Parts: sequence; C-alpha cells; structure tokens
Amino acid sequence: MQQIKHIRLDKLNSPEFDARLHSDPEKDDELRDSIRELGIIEPLIVKDTSKGYEIIAGNRRFREAGRAGLAAAPCVVITASGAECDKIKLHENIKRLPLSHVDQAYTFSHLIKEYNLTEQQVADLVGRSIAYVSQHLSLLQCDKTLLASVNNGQINFSAARELLQCKDPDERVRLQNIIEENGATVPVIKQWVQESNRETDIQSGIPLTTRSTIPVTKPDIPMYPCVACSTPIVVQELKIVRLCEECHHLIFSHIEREKMKLRMKDHKGS
Repeated sequence: MQQIKHIRLDKLNSPEFDARLHSDPEKDDELRDSIRELGIIEPLIVKDTSKGYEIIAGNRRFREAGRAGLAAAPCVVITASGAECDKIKLHENIKRLPLSHVDQAYTFSHLIKEYNLTEQQVADLVGRSIAYVSQHLSLLQCDKTLLASVNNGQINFSAARELLQCKDPDERVRLQNIIEENGATVPVIKQWVQESNRETDIQSGIPLTTRSTIPVTKPDIPMYPCVACSTPIVVQELKIVRLCEECHHLIFSHIEREKMKLRMKDHKGS
C-alpha cells in the first residue's frame, strides 16, 4: 500500500502539461470552500523530480488548497514514465470532473505529438472510439472564435463539427453568429452548410454530382426542384437569393395563397 505523505504546497509544482486548460469559477469556488471546511479528502498524486514534486493528478485540488489557506497537502508519491503520468492524469480528469471537448482535443493532440501515438492508440487509452478521437482533433482546425464559442458553451460540439464542413469561411462566421444568437439543431445546421457548399461549388464551377467514367447514351444532368412549384431546374439555371426570415415568410405565404387559389379554381372547374 502506498504511503500518504503531507508535502508543503511551496514544494509542489504544477504539471508541465495540464489536461484542464479551462476552469469553471463556480465549481472552483465550491471546491475551495469544501477544502476549507473538510480539508483535502483525496490525496494528490505526485512524482519526485530534480525540480521538486511534480503534480500528476490533483492540480485543481492543489490550486484551491492554496486559495483555502492550507500550508500542505496529502500526496502519494509514485515512480512513472511521462506516458504513464499522462494516462493517470487523463483518467482522473475524465472520471472526476469531465474535461471539456476543447480540453480533450488538446490532450489527444499532446499524446500524439509527445509520445508518437496513433489515433487508435489514443482511443484505446481513453476507452473511446477512433471516430470520437478524430472528431475532437478536428476541433483544433477551428478558428479561434469558433473554438472559444465551443469552450464557453455558446455552440455545442456537434454544431461545431457541422460548421467545420462549411467551405466558405465568411459564411461559416455568419452561421456561427446566427447559432450563438438564436440556436439551431444539428440537422438544420447540416442543411445550412450543405446549401452553402452547393452555392460555393456552383460559383466555383465544381460539378455537383460525380459522373461515372462509363460512357452513357444520355448524360446525367443534375436537376433540383423549385421550392415554390417543384418544377425541376437545371443546375445552371438555378437562381440563388438570400432572404431574411421575415421576407422568406412573406414571399412563401404569398406563394401558398396563390397555389391555394389555383387549386380552388381547378376544383370548381371540375
């Protein structure tokens, strides 16, 4: 059984890599108050180095112990390699207070770069699928504003993943602002991104369908139904119009009224 050793806080050093890059002030205050009242119940895990004791797990407890006025903290001193220390750190963070999606992304990236792990090895390490790891790593491709929006909870992880598929950076920012202000479901965001990408491809002259290399007697011409009357339209003849929500409602309400009149006229004629 490993012995618990009380070590002065000034002899403890924060980890070189901290999996938790962002904190929740409210939860931190709760932990500080708990430590002030009850002390540190769960010992810190530390490693003895040439520079002193490096915290492997429990950096948040160490930080709040200082705010609570403690002079020392209970610790368990271990001997472990860098990779083993990061594994302990990651498991404890996920178990005790789940890391944010952004923190997980940075941690997965650190494990890959520092220890030359594959995405599959990282997935095995954290007990997740390789898709889960890949999706989190893709977050690091976000610009700083989108990354910050995910981190502060304005946009959730799934919404950010869909926005990353948007080819037009300006349109991605516009959609991000709409989601932050009004919210949107993932299926709706996915549809917005698809429509934006289709428009971008048309303007760039990129074919919207992948044509087969097998010769055919009749070429496959991409057609899209008119949203008003459902008449098929050749891609080259599509008209793209941007409308605000109010104008969209007014125009399509008028169209529906006209269609209703035509149906009533046809019914009377029959």
